[in-house]
Amino acid sequence: MRKKRDGNWEKTSQGEGKTIRLSLEEMISIKEIYKKCPSSWNSVHKYKGEMTSIEFVSRENPSLPYLLKIGTYPKPLTFSQGEILRRLLEHLITEKIEHLNTFIKKPAKSDEIESPQQNILYIKEETTKA
Repeated sequence: MRKKRDGNWEKTSQGEGKTIRLSLEEMISIKEIYKKCPSSWNSVHKYKGEMTSIEFVSRENPSLPYLLKIGTYPKPLTFSQGEILRRLLEHLITEKIEHLNTFIKKPAKSDEIESPQQNILYIKEETTKA
């Protein structure tokens, strides 16, 4: 979000600013930047037909070591802000994996008694049209 010319902040509830929904893959890619290998990541995020560029950079600047840029919204992050983002990403990744219901079919109640470790994982193959 940015401050508008009148001094008020943009309000996402009024369609101002930029809100994105990160995929699990995008979260993991951003989290890898904290290891500085690679030192930056960028992508084009596609959601409901809208495309937004995302960039996350680890910089050699001790006061602002990270830069997060979403569309035209750059946000330099202090070490503490970057650490908060890293921990939030770890939590969200864990939650998404634990509650992944798109690809995992849980066993019926009767099956749970016989083999409580049984879960079936379905992975949908991506196909491209030539």
